[in-house]
Amino acid sequence: MSTAAKTPSWAASLAAVFLILGLLASLYYNQLDPMYLGLSGLGLITSFAIALWARAPSASWQLTGPLWLLGLVWFWWFLLSGFSPVRYLSESATWTLAALPASAAITLWLRQSRWFASITIAGVGILMASLAIMACYQFFIQVRQPSATFLNKNNFAALQMLVALSATGLALQHGRGWRNWAGMGLMALLVFVVGLIGSRGALLTLVTGMVILLFLAFRKAVARNSLVSTGLIFIGAVGSAQLASMGQLGERVSSLADPWAAGGSRFAIWRGSLELAQDTPWHGIGPGLYWLVYPPYRDIEDKSAAFYAHNDYLQFLIETGWPGLLLILASMAMLAWWTIPRLMARSAADQSIEASGLFCGLLAVVTHSLLTFNLYLMPILFVMGLAIGRLLSLLGPTTVDSPEQNTRAKPVFNLSLTLLLLIPLNLYISAAGSGWHYHRAGEARNRSEPSTAMAHINSAINWWPDVDLYHYVKAQMLFKSAREKQSNPAGSTLSTITSELDKAATLNPYRPETPLLRGRFYETLDQSPAPDTSPAEAARTAYQHALALDPYFLPARFRLGRLLLRANHTEAGMAVLEENAEHRYPANKVTLNYFRLLSRVHQALGNPDKAAHYRERAREIAGEPEPDAPGWTPTKKQKTLPKQGLKDQKIQK
Repeated sequence: MSTAAKTPSWAASLAAVFLILGLLASLYYNQLDPMYLGLSGLGLITSFAIALWARAPSASWQLTGPLWLLGLVWFWWFLLSGFSPVRYLSESATWTLAALPASAAITLWLRQSRWFASITIAGVGILMASLAIMACYQFFIQVRQPSATFLNKNNFAALQMLVALSATGLALQHGRGWRNWAGMGLMALLVFVVGLIGSRGALLTLVTGMVILLFLAFRKAVARNSLVSTGLIFIGAVGSAQLASMGQLGERVSSLADPWAAGGSRFAIWRGSLELAQDTPWHGIGPGLYWLVYPPYRDIEDKSAAFYAHNDYLQFLIETGWPGLLLILASMAMLAWWTIPRLMARSAADQSIEASGLFCGLLAVVTHSLLTFNLYLMPILFVMGLAIGRLLSLLGPTTVDSPEQNTRAKPVFNLSLTLLLLIPLNLYISAAGSGWHYHRAGEARNRSEPSTAMAHINSAINWWPDVDLYHYVKAQMLFKSAREKQSNPAGSTLSTITSELDKAATLNPYRPETPLLRGRFYETLDQSPAPDTSPAEAARTAYQHALALDPYFLPARFRLGRLLLRANHTEAGMAVLEENAEHRYPANKVTLNYFRLLSRVHQALGNPDKAAHYRERAREIAGEPEPDAPGWTPTKKQKTLPKQGLKDQKIQK
């Protein structure tokens, strides 16, 4: 029996509550909303601070061998973020990753508290069941993809299968009673939802994880009727999903018979990403910057949103270099080396059955990450950290032999680590405050209250001045106001627009929207950056800059091509417009006008087949296209051009 001083139950309970609140906020972050990043981070560091001061004696450090490597992974990201060309994005990614080692450390420090374990297990279970019910509502009532709060259904499936396998291990651990029924019921619900989602990779890794878990449980002498009933419940949940989806699950799984066709979209992403990796320095481009640097390497067959490489390890290589990739692989290998021998032992240790479920859940997620971006999402990192901490706690020593371990950690160490928490505290508070004002600014703009919106966007800038998006939005709002007063815009407004665009470009030189807005500023308001440069030439240069950053940035391509056509540079304009025209662009107003313009120009040039092709592309987006493309009318010279195809020339970027 341990002689260590115990953690106060109130402190452990409070740490668990704040950790679950942080997990709840992270479900709405989606790498997009800084307000929820801030709220989630505040819950995390509050829980961390409570656990740090209330933790059991230093014996807890005996179990953190695998965690030290995870800490080194985070520290490498932290170092890289200091040299990042877009610092706030790298810092956000770094402190998102912190959820993994931090939640694992909290779980280890409070491993002796039943209150902490009970609250976290119940909290995670309730949250996952709620998400599963929300997904069922989306599927059956709203008739759309069941993804709950996630933007990508595959990541939602990864989180569900992690908890499903962990719940199965916990249920087998108790054998009978309400815990067994609760665990099996949760597993059935989550597996059913994974089946509704139809993620082939998630389903295959889930099945593999369940087989491994049942094998390990068999070695631990779990009753065969329990193993058989678990397998039947699992098969029943998958079969129910097959029936509920009207056979779609089976169709998706059967498509794996042709892996080249099934994985075609990912292969296109990986081709471009591998080219980017070849041009990446050994230390990477910076955490969280893949989506900004990838567009020039993007394959025309890539139909994704181009935010992730859909292979976490490839993206780790690109963003954090060889050291980052090797560290994350080493941490996984060390955790497996530490865990597998203990799980394979034939001794019927009670705790190892639950640990087997945790390990299989973690194994399923890291394997599934070969096909998606699980390790970049905060809620998945939260739950993985809890699973790792619980796993190490269950399989580690439970006695304390050294008398010196009966004293609590020295206050100097605790105080030093608490002071270091001021670094993430500053970022999380800045993210939460600026995100809240950014939300209010958007609401005010929707209500057509420009003065209120401007006040909130200025407050967002004050809260977090390093975010280029806020400066860009401010410039956009001022540009809209100046355009409405085009006959006499104030000189101070014009200079402020230029100043805000300069700040945005300095803070983030990769965002193509910034040079696009600059080009619109020059073209629409008849402005020029230099006396010897015409507004049209300045706009053309800005649009070309935007396309150099992202060749698939259609607003810049549309405006540049239209600008050249208006200047009677027909061949140059058509070369710009037709480059990458066969890419699958999002269905919106810009894309509709783009295809209408191409159809109209080809009709004027005497190319009826191409005109019909682009007219059909426009019809796919919004029904019957209008006869004229907005903003361009063929001149007399263009109407009399010879009826032949244009040369395939490109504008120098």
